[in-house]
Amino acid sequence: MFVFAHIPKTAGTALGHAFDFSSARRVFWDYDPEYRYARAVQPEISENIGFIGSYYRVIFGHFFVTKYRTLLPDAVYLTCIRHPVDRVVSQYYHLAADGRSWQGRAIQEGRMDVVDFARSDNIGNAQKVHLDGVSIRDMDHVFLTERLHESMKAFTAKFSFDFSVRAPRVNTRANREASLRANTSFIDVTESHRKKVFGLCAEDVDLYREAVDRHTAERLAYF
Repeated sequence: MFVFAHIPKTAGTALGHAFDFSSARRVFWDYDPEYRYARAVQPEISENIGFIGSYYRVIFGHFFVTKYRTLLPDAVYLTCIRHPVDRVVSQYYHLAADGRSWQGRAIQEGRMDVVDFARSDNIGNAQKVHLDGVSIRDMDHVFLTERLHESMKAFTAKFSFDFSVRAPRVNTRANREASLRANTSFIDVTESHRKKVFGLCAEDVDLYREAVDRHTAERLAYF
């Protein structure tokens, strides 16, 4: 069984689609927008883990990498990593377009720019938080958003998993940006903002560099 910890705004939705349709729809989705079960397995899941493990090929959702490790020690653990500045900016636009969370409303109303957003708890270092103490080298496979299809090819070579569909492009930003500028007081992201965000993401920058190094080594090994 594969367990995929989906870090927000790292192409997880696209990968989820690819896993779903390449496994005959045998993906068990574990999403809770409030992250109440980021580490603790829900009782209804732990009570039925035998069936889940025998029927489904993948558990996929917003949770920390360590969540299932005690319950499923022999599973293959996966995640996808993205350049941290791009990840923060993408989440900033996403929440602004949605507007239902307090952060989304603050962004829409011009009370929070992307630098303030990056300073929020678990935003600038979101990828480190989701790994929850597990190092990149101890993950069974790490996809890279910027090199997604190469990452999928390496995964296929390592685990003989046939991706019968490509990861689609989803949640693209262009239409959201135009609507935000026209209808809200949203503060657009400048190059100056991006440089400041970079300085707030030191842990995730180090993690991303490690993920890129691992991906480069795997390219040499598998291609």
